[in-house]
Amino acid sequence: TVTPDRKDGSQEDNIVTANENDDTRKKQKTAPERSDDSTSAPLSLSSSSSLSSSYHIAKWCILRSIGLIYFVAFLGAYNQNDGLLGSDGLSPASRAMKDLRGSLQNDGLIGDHKTLWRCFVRYPTIFWKVPLTDSNLSSVANAGLFLSSLVMMGLDSWLVMALLWLLDFSIVTVAARSGSF
Repeated sequence: TVTPDRKDGSQEDNIVTANENDDTRKKQKTAPERSDDSTSAPLSLSSSSSLSSSYHIAKWCILRSIGLIYFVAFLGAYNQNDGLLGSDGLSPASRAMKDLRGSLQNDGLIGDHKTLWRCFVRYPTIFWKVPLTDSNLSSVANAGLFLSSLVMMGLDSWLVMALLWLLDFSIVTVAARSGSF
């Protein structure tokens, strides 16, 4: 089609092909307008990046919240392990762990590495291999405080999260066997 004369006296050829019309229609179909806000721009394919950023925000919030929860748990363990689970505590964990080893040995579960794995699956704690002393209990709590601080500062590693789980369950398992604190 030819447009009428412009102000400068020249004519502009404006030819529209059928393919361009089809492309325009396809763009209009794939970019519907939002019905909740009449002033908003049409949705486009770039809106997926805003969804992606909202997932990153949710991930950021959840991981830092988990880090805070672990931090509080390990801080409580650090402050209470000596009085509750220590060698002079209300219910010494070393005695409970010795009783647990004895009962599992009577059941035939302690011996080689395969049975040690079964014990770990049943009662997840690092104290199957690490001696259960007051200093080791404090070290587990300190390591948990350090790792949870890293998570709160933004380290989102699956390895750190697995270590936090292992350290937390090491204390919880020993505490549960000692007196269900």
